[in-house]
Amino acid sequence: MIQKDGNGQVAVGGIAHRPWRVEAAESAMPQGARAVGERLLAGARPTHENEFKLTLVERTLDSVMAQARAQA
Repeated sequence: MIQKDGNGQVAVGGIAHRPWRVEAAESAMPQGARAVGERLLAGARPTHENEFKLTLVERTLDSVMAQARAQA
């Protein structure tokens, strides 16, 4: 969920065995999708079979944040 001031919550599912929130990523929301993605995925160690999901997260964040800003 993104608020008008650019703040909000970030929860990601489908990557790990359960969804998780990263408060550092949430605090970066006013800085944009790239900053959120960097903090959200910091320390991620994908396997060869699922490394494509990191790119999917980055693209999805960009799209969702752009849509939320347009609706705010």
